[in-house]
Order: sequence, then structure tokens, then C-alpha cells
Amino acid sequence: MQRLAAEAGEDGQIEFALDDSHLFFRVGDRLLISRMLTGQFPNYEAVLPRENNKHVVLERGELNDAVRRVAQLADQRSHAVKLSVAKEGIEISASSQNMAKPKKPWKKIIRANH
Repeated sequence: MQRLAAEAGEDGQIEFALDDSHLFFRVGDRLLISRMLTGQFPNYEAVLPRENNKHVVLERGELNDAVRRVAQLADQRSHAVKLSVAKEGIEISASSQNMAKPKKPWKKIIRANH
């Protein structure tokens, strides 16, 4: 949406429509379609800790490259990639029903506070 709004400019128009399961946004000849989520979702506030005293600083390009490599082996439906953070480093993994679980241990933490 931000990119579409930026492309529309100050005087541009963004057209909006919806149906039972989708949102449609049009700017000029570009169309963005988004599927609406339905169903019950868990209370994320009950799952995520309220206090977080952990910080990790990473090199963006290296992390991006590592995630892209592992993502190629991720499940085609979910495209899920998991990052596990520990004092020893970060492990990037993905799972697919058709393959063993690929992992990319990445010991490149610049700064981590646990």
C-alpha cells in the first residue's frame, strides 16, 4: 500500500473495492489484491512475553542471503523460515514435507544481550 500510495503521488487516486474474501486496491494500471484472513486467531499477547531484554544486531545483507538460501528449501505452501537465537549464534531452518529439515547455522552475531 505504501508503494502504491507513493506512486499515486499527492494528487493521485487509489480506488478500493472488496468482496467476501478479498480487498482490491488500484492505482493507475496497477492492482493490488489482498486476501482477508478469517477464523479464530490465538491471543498473541498471551504467547509473546511482555518484557523482552534480548537484542540481536546482525549484518542485513548476510542475514538476507542466508534466509534466501534456506527459503529455497521451505515448504511451498507456507514458505516458512525459522530463526532460532541462542548465545552460540543463530540457526536458520526451514522444513518441507518432501525433504529433510535444512538448517544453516549462522554464528555471525555482532552483539547479543540475553
